[in-house]
Amino acid sequence: MVAIKLLTAIAVLGVGSLAQFTDKQKQIFLDHHNKVRSDIALGKYVARGVTKPPATNMYQLVWDDEVATQAQAYAETCPTGHSHRKGVGENIYWQMYMPEPDNYDEIAEAASVMWADEFQEFGWPSNTLTYPLFNSGIGHATQVAWADTHAMGCGYHFCPEKDDRPDTLAVICQYKDQGNVIGADIYESGKTCSKCPKGSTCVVATGLWIRAEFTENGKERILQLHNRIRSDIAMGKYVTKGILKPPAMNMFQLNWNETLAQSAQNYAGTCIQAHSHLRGVGENLYFGMDYISSSRSAEFHGLRAAELWISEFQDLGWPSNILTSELFNSGIGHATQMAWASTSSIGCGINSCRINQNWSIIHVVCHYSPPGNIIGAKIYEEGKTNGPLFSE
Repeated sequence: MVAIKLLTAIAVLGVGSLAQFTDKQKQIFLDHHNKVRSDIALGKYVARGVTKPPATNMYQLVWDDEVATQAQAYAETCPTGHSHRKGVGENIYWQMYMPEPDNYDEIAEAASVMWADEFQEFGWPSNTLTYPLFNSGIGHATQVAWADTHAMGCGYHFCPEKDDRPDTLAVICQYKDQGNVIGADIYESGKTCSKCPKGSTCVVATGLWIRAEFTENGKERILQLHNRIRSDIAMGKYVTKGILKPPAMNMFQLNWNETLAQSAQNYAGTCIQAHSHLRGVGENLYFGMDYISSSRSAEFHGLRAAELWISEFQDLGWPSNILTSELFNSGIGHATQMAWASTSSIGCGINSCRINQNWSIIHVVCHYSPPGNIIGAKIYEEGKTNGPLFSE
């Protein structure tokens, strides 16, 4: 399906210069998408004169850097069709016969508006996606509005004229979870915020659910950050406040553990700003203020938490490898748990705990096993290492 606007912009649907969208441009994409989704969720969306019923299960979209990286990579191939990448939805915006734009803020807005405006141009007669409805010209808009989609990422590339191809700007947005599933409902009609997806909280003002759990990509990135620090310590490369730490001979590689992740998620769900004192696990906590309507992802907060924890070594030092009460109370207890050599498993959870109409406190909880921070014990054994990290 092809939609043409003034013979210069083409939007194509399907299941130069190296650059990426700026933070401002990412927010433009998110704001336009989430405005449409909020209006639908609240029962305020009018498609060609027909008011759509409210949605019970509409997610607020967040930016996913991994998705954006894949979208950027595909844009740089100067595509003439869809990637058909498994597991993601995809919208494409092409601008042809024009020089490279000076203002990509306008491009982010133009692409988002053009996709959503299909509902105004062609209507939205049914909430169940059939082949005739998909082929009627609203396929970009249905991906924008697909309730189960919770994350997006976009990339662009300007492709200079070559052979039979004119100057072309390609904008690719990819989406998770994938929309446009034939035979499925675009969203579930009913009372706004009435159907709570697992691990989510609803923003009443927007009618959108915020997904309060880590994606597979988020889990991997938190794990990588932990293991990068542990590897540097094991290899004798870790410097804290100008002091090079000796290598470790017994440092385990951390692995993600879903049982620990579930216990962490359960405790994050309580919104208690204190340690759980759960037996048999180590625990790191993070509390951060954020707007209720913020588009920052769970991954953003999870990585922010881990970065703050390990920064304790840089801010406060690491004068001894034996954990005394005095050392623990100096303010490096999160970092020592991250560096605890015998710990081999980690699992984390996250929750957004509302405190008023505008603000929430983000709770990030990570549980570790075996637990670290044992008073009187060594954080790790110093000595010759046989490799970066041990595996169980």
